[in-house]
Amino acid sequence: MAAKHISMRGEVIDMARMRNINGNKQALGNAPVNARGDRLGPNGTILKTQEQIEHEWAVARAKNAPKPMDIKTPNRVEDALANLAPKAKPGLDVDDAGFDPMPAAAPSVPRRKVTDSN
Repeated sequence: MAAKHISMRGEVIDMARMRNINGNKQALGNAPVNARGDRLGPNGTILKTQEQIEHEWAVARAKNAPKPMDIKTPNRVEDALANLAPKAKPGLDVDDAGFDPMPAAAPSVPRRKVTDSN
């Protein structure tokens, strides 16, 4: 069904027809897309179509979907916590890095004597 609108002057405007006619023109604004939603490169060349962009989003959503968990397993709470906890990164070996956790004491500097100026 075509979306038809009536302007202030009473003219009937078919918006679906307008979209089809102007689908390959660059959209207004600073986004590098055309009216269909295709990603545009330099000189208006189409880099990715809207269908390719939607497919990439669908693949990314499917990859990051939560995995179902079997509630009958005995260690379900521990498994869930292990999945939520961040993975541990290997620590820095202080001997290899040349880092001394206990530096030598700073040489003692005599403090200035405070005298009463009156």
